[in-house]
Amino acid sequence: MTIEELIKKYKTGNVYKITGPIEHWVTTFNTQYWGFTNSNSDKMTQFKKGDIFLFHASHPEYLDKHFFLPSYSDYKILSGIVGLGVYDRRGYKQANSWLGEFARYERAGTIVGGKVMQISRRRQGQPNHWPHLLIFSLTYWFGKVNLIDDVGVNMKSQDEIFRDIQNLSLNDITFEEMRNAGYVIPSQGIVAKLNDIKKN
Repeated sequence: MTIEELIKKYKTGNVYKITGPIEHWVTTFNTQYWGFTNSNSDKMTQFKKGDIFLFHASHPEYLDKHFFLPSYSDYKILSGIVGLGVYDRRGYKQANSWLGEFARYERAGTIVGGKVMQISRRRQGQPNHWPHLLIFSLTYWFGKVNLIDDVGVNMKSQDEIFRDIQNLSLNDITFEEMRNAGYVIPSQGIVAKLNDIKKN
């Protein structure tokens, strides 16, 4: 089913695109909400129940960069639309839920005596950095989400999160694919209103 067909099926309001790192969309899959920071919460005043949101997953920001070394060369992370949601209401959370909010240990490489050695280092999180919530009444995903465990990212290893985003990004619709088909959706910005999704 194309984006146009999905919007026609579910549309009951305006259409928006929201952007965030792909690992945070794993949390949205588990919780049916998306978060804004305090500084960006004013953007939420324009949203109304029934609005449609296209989920734009950008490249990872909070996942251990060790996963992108050659040992994981058989995986591919793309930036694109991974699903959509129907907006229900606003909410507010007081506990961490996004990967970027949790402190965690990262693996990193360093050269010692001419050899690459792996070390572990603690990376500080940003506690409750995205507390203002868009709560969805319905979500639709393009990937193999049946393979994603329905538990919070704080309960998963980095390996499990990495595989989750691989499954989430399967069958995503990239901006290159949309351009090749003659469709234009803005790729920049945290949120963008889309009046129409149609060919140039």
